[in-house]
Amino acid sequence: MSTYRHKGSPFYHYDFQFRGQRFHGSTGCDTKRAADEYERRERQKAALPEQRRPPITLDEACGLYQDQVETKPSWPTIRYIISALIAGIGKNRLLSSITQRDLQVHFARRRAKPDGSRSNASINREVENARAIWRLADRTRYDVGEMPDWKALRLKVPRTAPRELEAASEEARLFRHLREDVRDAVDFLLKSGWRRAEVLACAGPMSISRPRPPLRKSRAATPSSAPSPLPWSSSSPVSPRLGLSSSLISASRAAPSAARARDIR
Repeated sequence: MSTYRHKGSPFYHYDFQFRGQRFHGSTGCDTKRAADEYERRERQKAALPEQRRPPITLDEACGLYQDQVETKPSWPTIRYIISALIAGIGKNRLLSSITQRDLQVHFARRRAKPDGSRSNASINREVENARAIWRLADRTRYDVGEMPDWKALRLKVPRTAPRELEAASEEARLFRHLREDVRDAVDFLLKSGWRRAEVLACAGPMSISRPRPPLRKSRAATPSSAPSPLPWSSSSPVSPRLGLSSSLISASRAAPSAARARDIR
């Protein structure tokens, strides 16, 4: 049996040729007997090609994934993550030869960057993209070997409760430090409860078909009382203030903020 312990690795490796094609890699076994059994199965797969999927390198798998995601807005970030994965593991490595330990070492190095450490959430995003690469190659019927345990590679991310501004002091202090051209947008964020991306997306003229229900002292806000989505319209003039229309700014100034509404109740 052509199994041997690789220098610097606790596991035995196999290396043999069948019909001019070389088959080699880590067995993931730390005993000679288990490694020989692993190699026997690999020889059987090589002799029965109908049971063996075609191999694929990490570089080819990343290119397959790129074809699927490069039109997404998040592609620049994904491209950066893929480049780091290829540089850390090696573009010519077969997916079937990349072990759980290889991935653990790669993500540990990614977390310990020279100028500090990347957050656990950032590493988890890289793990999610790597998982997508492996799963896409598997669905395309390439040989990816044993699927890594992606859950074990994820890091714990501390959960922090959302913090709200205190209307009496913090909200006023916030507006004193804001530029004049963004105050209307921030004021609208506080009063409407919209997400930041939704407010910044208001780049065109719009009209409000339904006014926001007035806040009452004796009635708590419920999901049913939330304002309906605002339809787009080309009749209102465009305001130069951060993409918000003049009608939207007027409606925002007429309503109290959510923080002030809590004080009223």
